[in-house]
Parts: sequence; C-alpha cells; structure tokens
Amino acid sequence: MNGGQNWVNAAAGENHTLAIRVDGTLWVWGYNRHARMGKDRRKRSRLPVKAAEGNGWISVTSISSHALALRNDGSLWAWGQNQYGQLGVGSRADIMGWVRVGKETDWLSVSTSPMHTLALKKDGSLWSWGSNEEQQLGREEGAYGTVPKQVGESEDWMVVVAAGRYSVALRSDGTLWSWGSGTHGQLGLGVKKDIRFPSRAYLLDSVVGAWAAYGTSMALKDEGSLWVLGDGLEGTVESSTTPRLFSMGPWRNMSFGAGFALFVARDGSLWCIGDNEEGQLGDGTAWTEGPGRVRFQ
Repeated sequence: MNGGQNWVNAAAGENHTLAIRVDGTLWVWGYNRHARMGKDRRKRSRLPVKAAEGNGWISVTSISSHALALRNDGSLWAWGQNQYGQLGVGSRADIMGWVRVGKETDWLSVSTSPMHTLALKKDGSLWSWGSNEEQQLGREEGAYGTVPKQVGESEDWMVVVAAGRYSVALRSDGTLWSWGSGTHGQLGLGVKKDIRFPSRAYLLDSVVGAWAAYGTSMALKDEGSLWVLGDGLEGTVESSTTPRLFSMGPWRNMSFGAGFALFVARDGSLWCIGDNEEGQLGDGTAWTEGPGRVRFQ
C-alpha cells in the first residue's frame, strides 16, 4: 500500500476499510455503499481514496455497513446503514456521506456494533443509542433510541464495548459492568437473562481491559490474567455465567474472530485458540484448544 508508515488508526467493516493518516485525513477502500468515498461514486476501490474533506480526524470505528469517527474538535460523525438508529442522528434512515452526531464537542471515544453504539464523553459519562430490543442501551428507552442519551449519572467510565445485543464497560475503580442480552451468560452475573441497567460482574476487580463478541466476554486484569464470561470461545473453555480464569498470561491484548481468538502476550508473542478450518490461527493445526503459539515461516 502506498503511504508507507503514515497511518495511525484503522477500522474494518463488512467489506470496506477506513484509516486515518498522520496528517489527520480520513481514507477508505473496498465497497462504496452509502457514499463511503465521499463525492467519489465508483462502486468500489482497491486503493485508498479520501472518505471526507479536510483533516482533524483522530479515530474511526466501523462494523457491518456503518462507521463513526471522531475529530480533534471533539465532534462525532457517522455514516452508513442505520436501521436501528445506531448512527445517533435522530432517525433510522441510512445516511449517505458523513453527518454530524448532535452538536457536542466533548466526545472522547466510541464503540459500535451492528445494532447499537456506546460512547464516552470527556467528563467520563456514558452515552448510548441504537437498538434496545434486548436492553443493550442500559437505560429507559423503547425498542430504538435514535439520539445519544446518558446511561445513569456516573462519570467514571473508562472503556466501553458495544457487542451487538449486549454491552460491557469498565469503570475507573477497575470493576467490570455489563447489561443487555445474557442468554449465553456473557454478562458474568450468574444468570442467563437480559439485564436492563449496568450491573457489576461477579468476582472481578483490577480490570484494565475488556472485549466482547459472539456471546463471549473477556476481561484483562492488571497483573496480566485473562478471564472469560459466557460461551467460552466455541467450547475451548467451559461455558459459565460467572467469570472464570482463562489464562494467567501475562497478556497485553486480544481480538475475537468467529469461533476463534488471537492474543498478544506481554513479551510480544502472538497466540491463538479455537476453530482453524480456514487456517485463520496461523499455527498449522485444524483446531487449537490452546492457547497455541502462532508460527511464522
């Protein structure tokens, strides 16, 4: 790819990629649905083209067929598919090109799923919008919330993860909170049912990272251990409604795929677990109950 080492942030959607360069410009490539490429109306591009005018873009997140991006003035912008109101622009109509979400200038971070969006403001408050069919917005709302509204009154939220039908978040005291669909036990609350408001996950403190997808949630504690809630990565770990130790690590980061996951250890090594039918684990096996180490030729 042209551009060398000038990229600082990237996000992959269903069949497109967005990325930000060091000069603050926003770029896109792949399928050009919903005017992802701004004024460029070609069906697809195999090379990066500008997604929006100007610079000042600092982060972007995308999944399925929509995206949200932050600018350095604290404003939040969105485009794409919007059937659940997940763009936060006051309607459920799809958006062609970039549209500003409200008039606020104090957005700090954002996480989006195919159905809903969570965001933090600079004061530590938590906001949600989109589908609430399974209580994933964490507040009083009908089936859909099309504009951002605050979740509770707390202002000590640090990390938010929108995971389709449920939500996970960290507070500044190191506790993990969850709400929404709990049918797989992924909320870590000892039950398999929907939870309307943020509730503290059992037995977890000193949490510094959280991930959630496909009916599984994972929490990283400060000493490097990883804890799993819910389905247990396609049977590689026993399913449970309360958190249980996955591995002492020490770990630094991880990422979910469909039926598999990858982990980065604190020593910089890369590990994997789960289904490997298409070779997605990179360890030469068909299935890894691991975690097993990714091999490099």
